[in-house]
Amino acid sequence: MIIEPKQLFLLDGFGAILTSVIHGVVLTAFSESFGIPKSVFLALALLVSLYAVYSFTCHSRFEKLAHRWKFWLRGIAIANLFFCVITLGLIIYFYETLTTVGLLYFIGEIVVIIGIAVFELKTASNQPS
Repeated sequence: MIIEPKQLFLLDGFGAILTSVIHGVVLTAFSESFGIPKSVFLALALLVSLYAVYSFTCHSRFEKLAHRWKFWLRGIAIANLFFCVITLGLIIYFYETLTTVGLLYFIGEIVVIIGIAVFELKTASNQPS
């Protein structure tokens, strides 16, 4: 699958918006079902919103960033991996209260985000500047 780097920033931005809405609206409404406080979901939503701003900015200013697009793409990939580390930390911290649904959701989220980050890192490594 080939995606132009500029479009990858756009895709990442929309993914971050989707994740932010899921955390900030959907999961806060059902936080008891996941065993995680609403405030944690809101903090995650805020963090991912910042990722969206980063990705959309990189997309909209791509021509100005074009000579260093690999640096910026690696930046969001590393940020995505950092989000996975935070999520893993939350699984460990809230393990006693985390429900099976919550555990499955977070594990699924980690798997998807790692896949995206790996794709971004491979794109940055395999394409010419």
